[in-house]
Amino acid sequence: MKKLGIFTIENLAKKAYIEKVSEEEYNSWKTKRDTLISLKQQLIQVDDKSARAIRAIVAGTATEEDKAFLADLETQASSLRLRIKQLEDTLGE
Repeated sequence: MKKLGIFTIENLAKKAYIEKVSEEEYNSWKTKRDTLISLKQQLIQVDDKSARAIRAIVAGTATEEDKAFLADLETQASSLRLRIKQLEDTLGE
């Protein structure tokens, strides 16, 4: 069964039907979807923050602080990716 907004879609013997879900189910879906969008935006921000440290590493001018900063960002990104995957799995995406 695939959720699509306030509807669920099932394919029975190649005939699809649409069923309206309860307001509670819709609100739960919407909250999860909004959280997923927020997590993806946070991941983009983390990726954007890494640019300067990566340039320093590539240029051979990186300090230990650059490397530690980049390692911290990767830890944050890994955590966000895991949470995104979990939410996508519950939403069927």
